[in-house]
Amino acid sequence: MERKGRANIAMAIADGLLDNEILDENNFSHDTGALLQCVPGIILAHLKDYVTVSGDVL
Repeated sequence: MERKGRANIAMAIADGLLDNEILDENNFSHDTGALLQCVPGIILAHLKDYVTVSGDVL
């Protein structure tokens, strides 16, 4: 099984949110790059108190 670090997990979540049109690109003047730099940081801030084991968030 491929191991992913927290940053990769956060980016995968952000990509999924963007692909499913859940994130509002208007807030970033349609700058997808800026959006994908900001959102993973927010996700990581919320995950800081959790431990990942074998891909499961505990």
